[in-house]
Amino acid sequence: MSIIPWTCHGAKSPNFKSSFKEIVRINNPDLVAILEQRISGVQADQVVKSLGFTNWWMCRVM
Repeated sequence: MSIIPWTCHGAKSPNFKSSFKEIVRINNPDLVAILEQRISGVQADQVVKSLGFTNWWMCRVM
């Protein structure tokens, strides 16, 4: 099983999205964890959907 954990800042940026998609394409992981402190809620939903994942879970910390 391969896992990619990524603590990032700027997950909404086009640079993150293209870099992330390339890393996923190359490594074909079974599980990906994106940890982003600066966005949540609707913005986080939009980012995850834009990355093309169909099965995902979001933890919101208050």
